[in-house]
Amino acid sequence: MNKLDLHSADGPQLRLPRLLSDGMILQMDRPSHLWGWAAPGAAVTVLVDGEKCISCTAGEDGRFDCRIPAPSAGAGHTITFSDGENSRTVKDVLAGRVFFCTGQSNMELPMERVKDRYPEEMSIENPLIRTFKITEAVSYDGPLEESLTGKWTSLAAPDIAQFSATALFFAKALFKETGTPVGLINATLGGSRIESWMSREMLEGYDELLSEADRYADKEFYDSVVQRNLLNQETWLSALDEADRYHTAPLPLPDGAADKAIHLPVMFRDTELKGFTGSIWLQRDFYIEKELCESPEDTDWKLWLGTMVDKDEAYVNGVPVGRTEYQYPPRKYPVPGSLLKSGRNILTVRLTVEQGLGRVTPGKPMAIFPARFVTPEEAAGENKAVFLDGEWKYTIGAACGAAPETDFVNWKATGLYNAMTAPCHNYVIEAVLWYQGESNTHEPWDYMDLTKRQIAGYRKLWNDPDLPYYYVQLPNFVIDQTDPEQWPVFREKQRRLLEIPGTGMAVTFDAGEDNDLHPVAKKPVGERLARLVLAKDLRMPVEYTGPVPVKAQPGREAGQGADGFVLDLFLTHAAGMYEKPGSEGELRPAFEALTEDGTVLYPEKEELLEKDGIIRLWFTSEGPREGVGNPLPMQLRYLFTDTNHVNMIFNSDGLPMSPFILPVEGGEEKDHE
Repeated sequence: MNKLDLHSADGPQLRLPRLLSDGMILQMDRPSHLWGWAAPGAAVTVLVDGEKCISCTAGEDGRFDCRIPAPSAGAGHTITFSDGENSRTVKDVLAGRVFFCTGQSNMELPMERVKDRYPEEMSIENPLIRTFKITEAVSYDGPLEESLTGKWTSLAAPDIAQFSATALFFAKALFKETGTPVGLINATLGGSRIESWMSREMLEGYDELLSEADRYADKEFYDSVVQRNLLNQETWLSALDEADRYHTAPLPLPDGAADKAIHLPVMFRDTELKGFTGSIWLQRDFYIEKELCESPEDTDWKLWLGTMVDKDEAYVNGVPVGRTEYQYPPRKYPVPGSLLKSGRNILTVRLTVEQGLGRVTPGKPMAIFPARFVTPEEAAGENKAVFLDGEWKYTIGAACGAAPETDFVNWKATGLYNAMTAPCHNYVIEAVLWYQGESNTHEPWDYMDLTKRQIAGYRKLWNDPDLPYYYVQLPNFVIDQTDPEQWPVFREKQRRLLEIPGTGMAVTFDAGEDNDLHPVAKKPVGERLARLVLAKDLRMPVEYTGPVPVKAQPGREAGQGADGFVLDLFLTHAAGMYEKPGSEGELRPAFEALTEDGTVLYPEKEELLEKDGIIRLWFTSEGPREGVGNPLPMQLRYLFTDTNHVNMIFNSDGLPMSPFILPVEGGEEKDHE
């Protein structure tokens, strides 16, 4: 472990880790592990609410460790540490349930990003729900003993805006059922890969990943990569700005300067801008009626432009109102009403495309509307919204080569584990909540094996062989997909991890957004994770999963033959199961059977035999279904697709069945490892 410098000019000091600080929540049903640093050999006494609880002695390295019974539930407690000369008191300590919430951007995504979906949640206060947010940090030369950042904050404005949305909805659902305090340790980073959150021991045998960690452990090399990233980006952007003929021109662009038409929103690949890299100036007029423009209650407005690839700068009547540096955040910019005029107004957007994949994302609302409304649709209900989709004009500012790719130095193997996970392992927790995978769908490494190693490693790290590990399966997502099997196969790998005892999976195939890697419907995600804890950890009579497929076999009612065959799918957790229409779009069957030669067969009809826990699928040889008379298919697949434009199956608790791939008894299984 990397050691802290515990000595100052005044000599050794009694110190506590950041996790042991005011407002902390300790795990309620087991001894609390407390630790810190003092002078080597110092006797440290721990008092709870002023009463002596235990004493321990600091080792040669100054570290002391002790365990105390968790404080009783109720009002905040105090825990005092004293070495005879110095003392440290931690105030407002609660006992409850603590969860280590970790992964990439969809676990990190804060309430600020979902406030328009859940405006009623932004003013809720609950001092019994608290979070400890660790900001981005990395170490490649070994695990840290202490978290470099973090403090405990309670659920209240304005701190609620920075709570993980998934974790917060999880905590609220859990608190509603139990009434016990909930602590959330938030160690997350957007774009990170699973190997970033694993130790060298967990990655033993993955020599390429460990060699990568060794390279970035060299500080000189690490710093050089950081500087090269900055220099490359600055050089590319500066050259583009210099070449852009309108970069320093007065705005808005004069009439006629933007002389080509484009219908927004649109994927540029579907236009003459296909493959374009450089800067584009987009401009359009919009009109506001005098009464609305001069309304005393509408002095502030909102401009929504969806998402764009890659970087944008937005101007209203030539005045800058917002900019975003990369593709993922929604463009939601405040516009002072003083900028708007009765009648004609001009909106100008400079869009920088870095890799030839430009777009103004289809399916995202584009509008300007008074700020007192939450969404443009709400404003439109009172005829107060001006929608901005439709014909725009554009002109090329400058064309250039692709931007240099960024080497994301903090995503490498072991780096986030060392700096953000390892410092937390002494803190007793109820379970790990894991939401990650998007960045590993394109990776060559075996995600199942890595996750199994991570689970085993975390259980060893926390000294809890039964530590629950609850995770989120990837949702529906389409827009950036290039391989139609990549995400479906990945979801199946996630499903198979349920074979590991003490795990649980929240299915979210109905909660994603086809056109956004960061869907805002985080409430069902958090609530489904909470169901896992309530049912599996607390043994409450709560359904925690949708229908679970067990096996697929030829049906008894009809066997294989010239007219087709029947497959019976046997399920558990299927009480009250029903079909629910999928999202809008081109419908395709949810079930499909795959033959040995790769032919895909779709059922003619489905029967949900809820009483027997069976879904009966009737296949015929009519129409284009070639090969039905051949030997039985080797696989039955459900939701083997990127999107939910199908009739999905739920149980009576409203929980969806997971996408799956099952071998058909009597067929031959094709491995999707």
